[in-house]
Amino acid sequence: MLDPFKGYANNPYPVFDNVLETAPSDSQDLPIVASCLYVEPVTNGIPVEVKVTTAGGQDFTFRTPGGEFPLLRVRKVWATGTTAAAVWAFW
Repeated sequence: MLDPFKGYANNPYPVFDNVLETAPSDSQDLPIVASCLYVEPVTNGIPVEVKVTTAGGQDFTFRTPGGEFPLLRVRKVWATGTTAAAVWAFW
């Protein structure tokens, strides 16, 4: 899998050049390792869950009210365990 930032130190002030609306999938990885995600809630103020596989291979589910940019390097957004209306991947 293409990972353009592997081996680089984490930047405390990330800047992104690309964005992709993801289609959460239980079988497909993202086409590229994302540096962060933007999570859109189904209903404003109602927390959603997003299940991901990190760049390091850990499966993790986080809960968010949405409208946030979790700075987490992600290679997969799972359909099962994700309740967000939409998820965008940035890199």
